[in-house]
Amino acid sequence: MAKHVPFAKAVNAAEEWAFSLLKNALPDHYWLLTNIELLTETGQAMEIDAVVVGDWGVYLIDVKGYSGTLEAGKDVWLLDGRPVDNALRKANQNSRVLAGRIRNRAGIGLYAPWCQGVVLVTGDKGHSISLIKDEPSLQVWTPDGITKALTSAEGLTATKAYELIDAQRELVLATLGQLRQQIAENNRFQQYQKTQCLLDQNGLELWMAEYRLENWSSKWMLKIVNRPNCECQERREQLQTQLRDEFRLLQELAGLTGVTYSAPLIDDGELMVLPISMPKGKPLSLVDLSKHSEESARSTLISALTAIQGIHRRGATLGRVSVNSIYLTDAGEVCFIDVLNNHSGSDDIDLITSLFKPLVDTLHLEISGSNDAEGQETSERLSQLIANLMSERASTALAPSGAPFEAEPGAILDNRYELVEQVDEDAFSSIWRSRHVAGRFDCAVQIYDDADEVWELVADQYHRLAQIYHPALERVFDLARIPNSDAYFISRAWASGETLFDQASISAEDFRHWLEQLLAGLGYLHRLGFTHRNITPLNILVDGARATLVGMSSLPPEDRRVGDLRYKFPGVIEQGWSAFADLYALWTSLLDGLQPGLLKQAGGDLEHAIQQVTHPALNDGLKAKVAKLLHEGTAFHADDYVAWFGLDITAQQTKDLPDAFAKKWGISKGYMTFLVVDMLNDQRPRIRSQWVIDALRTRRIPGNKANKASMNSTFSKMKSAGIVEEHKTKHRLTEAFLVDWNTGQ
Repeated sequence: MAKHVPFAKAVNAAEEWAFSLLKNALPDHYWLLTNIELLTETGQAMEIDAVVVGDWGVYLIDVKGYSGTLEAGKDVWLLDGRPVDNALRKANQNSRVLAGRIRNRAGIGLYAPWCQGVVLVTGDKGHSISLIKDEPSLQVWTPDGITKALTSAEGLTATKAYELIDAQRELVLATLGQLRQQIAENNRFQQYQKTQCLLDQNGLELWMAEYRLENWSSKWMLKIVNRPNCECQERREQLQTQLRDEFRLLQELAGLTGVTYSAPLIDDGELMVLPISMPKGKPLSLVDLSKHSEESARSTLISALTAIQGIHRRGATLGRVSVNSIYLTDAGEVCFIDVLNNHSGSDDIDLITSLFKPLVDTLHLEISGSNDAEGQETSERLSQLIANLMSERASTALAPSGAPFEAEPGAILDNRYELVEQVDEDAFSSIWRSRHVAGRFDCAVQIYDDADEVWELVADQYHRLAQIYHPALERVFDLARIPNSDAYFISRAWASGETLFDQASISAEDFRHWLEQLLAGLGYLHRLGFTHRNITPLNILVDGARATLVGMSSLPPEDRRVGDLRYKFPGVIEQGWSAFADLYALWTSLLDGLQPGLLKQAGGDLEHAIQQVTHPALNDGLKAKVAKLLHEGTAFHADDYVAWFGLDITAQQTKDLPDAFAKKWGISKGYMTFLVVDMLNDQRPRIRSQWVIDALRTRRIPGNKANKASMNSTFSKMKSAGIVEEHKTKHRLTEAFLVDWNTGQ
């Protein structure tokens, strides 16, 4: 396969097909440079379809997509009896110009290589073309003869044939322009810089790459479907389907320990690219497992089997992956960069124990094969293997334990979560602050009873929930049955902050920021087909300007038990859960946090209580919106909750400053206007560097040293002009400036 360097995209289908043919048919050491412009001495640009630097010479190829019978003479060409341009004249003229340029560049003792023009007539992808040449020496070829013409001395028009030496090849490449820079540019895809080609086969490419952003970089693998290089439409569609399926699978497995993640699928019409993050470590093929200590062997096997367990719980299997698709990270954990989902769960266990056999031998483990374990669930085998390894009984046979799990501080749940302390409980569940054993981070674990009755109803819902993310919603990690019990658990990210009840006072500004976030998060949840079903003041956490909904009900949506009746829509028991029921609970919770006791005084009547609110955060406009919500009831529908309640802060934000106002305060266009607009739209005090960084980032201005220095200098001018003042360690707009601004609005 020749080294192909495109200087521009092919201009038509005939060129695309011809370049693919030449690239695949020519030897590895040949250079194929396509769509080049060569300047003459007068500055005129000559367009060259392709240049081949081969063993015997340099060939300047003009590609023609003619179909039919071509009669090629020295002067006149006829296509099915009709005159057409003699393309060989142009190719020969280009070759003479290039030969002259090479001779001028050649040093003493180095001869310029032979250059000649060639015409490739493609027909319809090699078909529907017949060529008749007046003279056999004419360098006009069909796809059947082009490879031999470019790879043998017989194809030369020179009187003597000499093989090119490396110095002559380098001379040609240097004459043609900035080849190395062009190769680097071709190997860049958006922010990804390709570094090494691992595979290039009939439209499928596999590249190692780096993602570079200023002074930071990370390693990725790019799986690419190069549509023009696919031999047929069927092959193209097959590769596209495979890449889409792989992307969907990796999204379904997102968040699992031991499985790499992918960036969104990129499709520019010509290339379909799936970027896959590469873990920091080595592929298993380069690791000597026999040198692992017992402790290292145990932790590595636990990591591999736990990852397999997570994959199975998401409804997939690892599949027949190779040792190059399994990485042992610098932290000693196992990470899979391929998940093929093409064999059984039991085969996964056998594969892992086979690939990690030196570790199994080090620990003297006795692991039964899948045939011996017939009748035993794969999940049970995995749980037993992990439990055995974690309890350090590595030399004993793996027998199932009949002891039921006891939820108490220090207990290890599912070999992954250590229960630290119980923080809450209700009639259906208990909530524990826990610690992820392998990851060493805090999380929340909620344990439910009655798994036999509801498991099938909740499992699919929470596996789908684990794939979504919104900053105003707590992140769901996992859902699993607890062995030897009629219980199941759900693990979530530990959300920091205080509940609404913990707030001594709530400002109108904070309340509106929280409300916008909570409505955005709840609306996102509803659009995906989920309901929260457990909104209370205790399940709304606030941390500064951030608000998060936590404690989503892990009961099935069909279950109409409502827990704390004070905040729930009374019609739930009869009508079931709905988006309206969640919004009702949100407003009762917010009202009880905003003005405690008011809801109770109104006898739990939300509509009556809303009208009695005196807090400035709840203006007449919001009160009217809540009243309208309650009037519509379960028939309520809105695509955007934030906009429906009139809280689209982005739409209300200041975009620019009136000229007269800017002139009065000496505010210049550019950086100073950017900073003032940002500080008007978000009037909370913030540290200086955060104002600067956000002003650059939101306007897509590179955050380099020069731009940061200019922005910081502008910030100092604003302080001198009385626009900005220090507030403790932060900065904000001065009161005088704000008064003047508000007066003019």
